[in-house]
Amino acid sequence: MSKVSEFHKASYDHHDERATSHAVMMGHEDEGSPRHAFHKSGHESHTAMRNFHKACMEKATVDSMNKAAEGSVPASMENYVRAVLVKMLGVMVQPTQISGVAPTPPGLRAIPRDGTRALPSLSNIPEPFQKLVEVEHTEETSLL
Repeated sequence: MSKVSEFHKASYDHHDERATSHAVMMGHEDEGSPRHAFHKSGHESHTAMRNFHKACMEKATVDSMNKAAEGSVPASMENYVRAVLVKMLGVMVQPTQISGVAPTPPGLRAIPRDGTRALPSLSNIPEPFQKLVEVEHTEETSLL
């Protein structure tokens, strides 16, 4: 039993004992009295905590079984799919860069943002086509 499971087992036992004690004491008090309400509230809260620790204890047990069976029973679907792909393809599929598929032609670059280098001169472009690649520097009016 793992330490997590042991913790939840001890907590389950504690809250089970407290819930039972409050249920017994609630039966000895007059219904509607403050002491009856106190024991009823205690019984409800300890019952809720007992159920929580029971669920956690069961989850910890299942997790430890999955960990013990490592490889034969995958813990998640993602690991299972990865294992099947490796078995089928022999390697993992890795993401590639788009530029590796379609290299960037020399001399082209993205539109510059504030703070980037200035645009290169248009001297290497024939004069009839310079208007097509020219960038206009106009002041935009602010809306503020």
